[in-house]
Amino acid sequence: MIFLGAMQAFAQSHLENKVKAKIQAFFEERFAVSTEDLRISYLRLPDLSHLAVDDYRIECVSQSPLPRLGHQTIWLQLSKGGRTVLKTPVTVKIAIRRSVFLAASNIGFRKLVTEDHIVQQQVWLTDTEIYRSALQHASQIVGKESAHFIPKGSILVARDVQNPTVVKPGDEVEIQVKAGELVVKTRGIARSAGRIGDEVSVKNLMTGKRLKGTVTSPGVVCINHSRAL
Repeated sequence: MIFLGAMQAFAQSHLENKVKAKIQAFFEERFAVSTEDLRISYLRLPDLSHLAVDDYRIECVSQSPLPRLGHQTIWLQLSKGGRTVLKTPVTVKIAIRRSVFLAASNIGFRKLVTEDHIVQQQVWLTDTEIYRSALQHASQIVGKESAHFIPKGSILVARDVQNPTVVKPGDEVEIQVKAGELVVKTRGIARSAGRIGDEVSVKNLMTGKRLKGTVTSPGVVCINHSRAL
């Protein structure tokens, strides 16, 4: 009896390990990560003790179309010969290890971010939004402007930085007016602030006209019609 009980316990453990291996492979594929970069905590596993030791087909299904982190429930289905033997929910907590950039110090609002402001680290993520929006290249951060106050240790995400303000009210700017292939240049005063790509208001110093144009580089505003001057 002791021997049979030990065999049954071994068989149940073997089936549970197969189920966990299938769940592991399921999430590795969904997130396109290696085993080392995926951590699964099992919060609810089905009781498999009533199942005979057999070669079941094991499938995992998620009702979420996009992969997500943290607490979630997926469906586990065991079948044999085209017949479903067990269909039950499994509750897990998913974490992904990823290389991200952290704020090495407090970064004030609208401060130009330099290399000294950031540090790259491998961290375990359990928040889906941070996982999807965390910045992964220094070029996405350095030279940008902080969009708000960023506390030290924060994982830097897309909403934390923006193109720097390169034209401010009162700045003297170069106004470039394009008429076909001809470019006419004159001086002006900025009346509003803008980043590269923003539309700003400027005053032509020669004519006194107020114009609207697009910031194309620091201190340069481009207007695409010849009557502007």
